[in-house]
Amino acid sequence: GIVIDAQTFKDCDKLQTVELVNVPFVGEDAFASCDSLETVKISTNIDEEGSISIESGAFGMCQSLKTVNIGQHVFYDERGAILDGSTGVESLTLKSFAFTKEGVSSPETYKKNICTIFGIEADAENDLSLKKLSIDFTDMIPSGFVKGFKSLESVSINESEIKTVGNEAFMGCNKLSTISLK
Repeated sequence: GIVIDAQTFKDCDKLQTVELVNVPFVGEDAFASCDSLETVKISTNIDEEGSISIESGAFGMCQSLKTVNIGQHVFYDERGAILDGSTGVESLTLKSFAFTKEGVSSPETYKKNICTIFGIEADAENDLSLKKLSIDFTDMIPSGFVKGFKSLESVSINESEIKTVGNEAFMGCNKLSTISLK
């Protein structure tokens, strides 16, 4: 697949849609500060089970970004802040949720949450616009998972083998009206 290195499309102000199929790597700030970017869709061919490494800031500071759909298993870098500063995202769909290195969960995995993806501290006040969160697979919901997400209206987690739901996982989500754990 095509590798997209750091800052490859940074500051492409007219870019509105990014669709990546079978891309194994997106570098730091690769699509950062694309002011017109509204939609990101990352997928793999129907017959293939793939993964992608995405570095911090890859889709950061994209002020118009509303919809992100990542249909592959993601390996995050140390920070994991792939949407750092993109506070307008309303819908986030992830194939899986786990912070792993080379496919092995670490003790740090359980300290990461959705705030991490947006580059904010778990207990910090946030002005995120996220309304809909959908995850196809996870085996845990860590402490503070979406704590303080005031705009969040629905959470859907499918095909999960959830063993634990951490402390304060959904605390302060005062608009949350639907949660589906299957």
